[in-house]
Amino acid sequence: MKRMIFGLMINSICISSWAACSYDFDATQTQIQFTYPVGTTDICGNTI
Repeated sequence: MKRMIFGLMINSICISSWAACSYDFDATQTQIQFTYPVGTTDICGNTI
């Protein structure tokens, strides 16, 4: 049960961060590339 709750928390964090990134993508694209060099993965395991 704890694992399921923990997994849901991680998924909600990933979904909310993905939504924030996609919503504000144009403004933050340069900042994201500066912070995360191309080819790195974010907290959700998405390759940037």
